[in-house]
Amino acid sequence: LAVGELLPAVVLAPPKPAGHDTPRSGRGSRSTPPSTVSTRLSRVQAAALSSGTALPRGALLWGVLKSVEEYGAVLSLGGGHTGFLHKKHWAGLAGGSEGKP
Repeated sequence: LAVGELLPAVVLAPPKPAGHDTPRSGRGSRSTPPSTVSTRLSRVQAAALSSGTALPRGALLWGVLKSVEEYGAVLSLGGGHTGFLHKKHWAGLAGGSEGKP
């Protein structure tokens, strides 16, 4: 992980009430108590993945690059679901170029 990196996360538990071992911010003052979160792909996307066997059209999902094939890339979407990203769509991705996702 890197400071400033964007991570998908889902809240697992709400924050504890103030005064219960609340971490302090870098300036020494009390900050908002943190929630317990998970970055596990199947938990982050649970709402979309629980809609049945087919993923809904237009669903916004995070994916992990599983493999690069001749015509595109296979993505793991969590919950046993996979997706295919055709190489013609790579050009719009940050750092993407012809032949590489």
